[in-house]
Amino acid sequence: MTSVDNPLVAPVRESTTWHTGTGLLDDIATLVDAIRTNSWVDAGLDVAGGALDALAMAFDPLGSLLAWGVGWLLEHVRPLQDALDALAGNPDAVTAQSQTWTNISECVAQAQQAFGDAVDADTSGWAGAAGDAYRGHVTEHAAVLNGIATATGGISAAVSGAGVVVALVRGIVSDLIAQFVATLAARLPEWLAEEGFTFGLATPAVVGQVASLVAKWANKIQRFIRALLNSIRQLRPLLGRLGENLGQLTKQAKRLARSNPVEIKIGSLNTGGLRRMDNGREDLSMFRNAFTPADLWFFQEDHSREGVSLAGKIADEFGMDNVTHTPASTSFLDSTYEMGNTLAVGPNVELRDFSTYRYPDPDFPLTFNGQPVEPLGRYLEVAKLAINGTEYTAVNVHFPPMDALGYKGGYLEGEGARYARVLEDFVLEKVQGDRVLVAGDFNVDDVAKAFPKLVEELGLKDALAGVRATVPWGTHPDHILVPSRDFKIVEAQAVRFGADHYRCTVILKTRS
Repeated sequence: MTSVDNPLVAPVRESTTWHTGTGLLDDIATLVDAIRTNSWVDAGLDVAGGALDALAMAFDPLGSLLAWGVGWLLEHVRPLQDALDALAGNPDAVTAQSQTWTNISECVAQAQQAFGDAVDADTSGWAGAAGDAYRGHVTEHAAVLNGIATATGGISAAVSGAGVVVALVRGIVSDLIAQFVATLAARLPEWLAEEGFTFGLATPAVVGQVASLVAKWANKIQRFIRALLNSIRQLRPLLGRLGENLGQLTKQAKRLARSNPVEIKIGSLNTGGLRRMDNGREDLSMFRNAFTPADLWFFQEDHSREGVSLAGKIADEFGMDNVTHTPASTSFLDSTYEMGNTLAVGPNVELRDFSTYRYPDPDFPLTFNGQPVEPLGRYLEVAKLAINGTEYTAVNVHFPPMDALGYKGGYLEGEGARYARVLEDFVLEKVQGDRVLVAGDFNVDDVAKAFPKLVEELGLKDALAGVRATVPWGTHPDHILVPSRDFKIVEAQAVRFGADHYRCTVILKTRS
């Protein structure tokens, strides 16, 4: 049965509004609605049609007593005058305060409209993930501006509403005092006549009768004063919560204004000297065909020829013109070639500084296939970068493979675990700042378990955690660690292509 079939059936009305489901904005809209509908006003007061004029209305009941020549009753009637005076105010000042908040609300609303119109005009033809990300950012910013406009409009309504309630009560009190004066005017001649007839002996009785009459009207007035105070008590928490929410929105607006969300692509690859896994021969064409451009590439075991990094050379061919290298060290697998780390930076990322540091050598012997080997002499690569105007520290790591160097527990047991503490302390000593990207060949599957201090102190998470393996034999030595508070992980891949490590890439979106 529908409302068309039966007029008694109420139609379904849409309750979803612009703020529904947005948490903070929902709370603001609810608070403002409560303020505007006067839900905070005590049931004993009716503010419909109220105005501020009564705040400035002059009324002097004591002046009547003086005119009647009974000034000696002043002290007994003064409580009524005090109640009236306490409710006095400046209606123009209240109006000005309310209008100020209204002006702020209207200004923010106009800014939101202009902002939305400009974005619609400028991005109408912008397709793809970047355009969608920007429009999503703009939508969030517009919602915040809408919330600020609503909140400030609510504050205006609260200021005006409180003024109207005080004015209402003052008007009521004034009317009650006028009634008191009228009653007193009718009865006082009779009481004064009794005083004259008794030659003043009845004066205490007159005072008592006046005091009793004052008490009766004071009780009436007190009821409305209590209703006023109760209304203000109920308004105060609404206004307090509205102020807190406005403060949070203001902070959010500042955060959104600082930066727009940007997607960046980061890659990490142990090139193995740019050799094929099947025959061990150098094959630049294979790496070139497998290469994919990115904003930032971390290369390990990069072979150099005549001082030129081979991985860097390929990256340069794809427009990644800022390429840095660490000093090379001899491979313990093949003494005929030297390898080092290379960091390649794309045109969308600014390279500001670059340093290399040799890892501390282990203080215990290393072996390979039962034969002693010298410390590997590898280097940590640290670069200062600017991504979307925000500075980051990029750290390219290649830790020694402890399980291949005589310690089967790798970095999780015995001497390997002790050396892991040395390595993470070394990295933390060299890395400055709180926005750090760490990528490379860690030679351990679980970075957080092997290097917990490094991960925890830098607030990192593994963007490749969802990838099953990064090498053909099924383990996961390669990792790209990113600060979780700065980036959302959009995509992560590990692609096999003929080398002994997979090509690992992640797409990140900066948190605005």
